[in-house]
Amino acid sequence: MKPRISLRVADSRSQEFVPPLACLLDRPGSQEAALSARAILERRDLLELSRADPLELAAELELDRASAERIAAAFVLARGLAREHRPRRPRVRTPEAVFELLETRFRGLEFESFVVLTLDGKHRLRRLVPVSTGTLQTSLVHPREVFRPAIREAAAALIVAHNHPSGDPEPSAEDLEVTRRLRQAGELVGIPLLDHVVVGEQAFVSIRERDPTWAAGGASPSREPQVRSSG
Repeated sequence: MKPRISLRVADSRSQEFVPPLACLLDRPGSQEAALSARAILERRDLLELSRADPLELAAELELDRASAERIAAAFVLARGLAREHRPRRPRVRTPEAVFELLETRFRGLEFESFVVLTLDGKHRLRRLVPVSTGTLQTSLVHPREVFRPAIREAAAALIVAHNHPSGDPEPSAEDLEVTRRLRQAGELVGIPLLDHVVVGEQAFVSIRERDPTWAAGGASPSREPQVRSSG
């Protein structure tokens, strides 16, 4: 495009759109691209640009075809983003909530699956991350793999869970050892492990509730240790 050079842009708000628009033009980052972007915004506002056909943009604004198509594509993406709605994130504050979230996921599996739930400061679910499948072992469920997504996402806390294909959610010695190591790691990195929930067939166990010192020192209320049924 041959820019009609003018240091005036239509309004002050348009000024902030000059750099991103220049990135869509030929030779992004150059002074020529910046001047061309200014000239475009003097002749068309963003609403007009968003509605224009690439061929129309190329002809009227003396743009090369590729630049015009990039501008049009950027507005297609923007319209798509405007239609997107972030799904409501459930609060995961209790073992019951963990069970409700995962029971369908685990149902019918013939192998153990270990997942991490990363949470924000209000215990809303940020992400569910599969960590391992197979028999639960300390070598497979390493604190590094568990806390990596939590650290990356700046999670405030996390909950872990896994299933027992047998249908019996009673924690094994291995389950308890994995939990102990993860609690220690959480204390070191400053992201507390709130619970480890073992899911069986229409029942679950909160390992947090099996440890009186853990339950007494954390946010969840202490309850009598028991296998919980979903029914």
